[in-house]
Amino acid sequence: MSGFAEFLNGAGKAFVGFAWPMLVQSSLLIVAVLMLDRLLRKRTKAVVRYGIWMLVLLKLVLPPSLASPTSLVAWIGARLPDLSSPVETTMEAPPMTPPVASVPATSMPPFESHVAPPAEHWTAPPAPSEPVPATVVQPVLVPEPTPPLTWQAVAFLAWLAIVAIMLVLLIQRAFFVCSLVAQ
Repeated sequence: MSGFAEFLNGAGKAFVGFAWPMLVQSSLLIVAVLMLDRLLRKRTKAVVRYGIWMLVLLKLVLPPSLASPTSLVAWIGARLPDLSSPVETTMEAPPMTPPVASVPATSMPPFESHVAPPAEHWTAPPAPSEPVPATVVQPVLVPEPTPPLTWQAVAFLAWLAIVAIMLVLLIQRAFFVCSLVAQ
């Protein structure tokens, strides 16, 4: 079970890493096109406005990392620091060693030797009168703790649930339209 939770956490992290820039970029484009649509409502035909709304569809089809070298973001982004990768430092501090305090020789206790007695003083353990039954020790299987789901994994699961619901509704509507055509 912990493997599945780790898979969900990884998939959620990858999903949020892709979906968050897509959400921000498409939201900004939708707001810009909506304002342009409000300005052009009385001045242009509906076909022109629908053509402008196709930009949103195009943006949703293209990946969020796609950028033009002549765009405004490319010019501004060259001046901004890159926050997507961790900063690596090339200078390393030398390892710290704790200071060694000198201990006077007179304060140490005398050395005591713990030597086993000679072999002639050893005695063998008494032999058992009855055979002792062998006990089988069963290993105790402790289940691995399941890692908790991250918010990215929860967002990924919510997205999957919404996609599944929308797919079921789409299939239902397709059958409804087929039955209308058949009538």
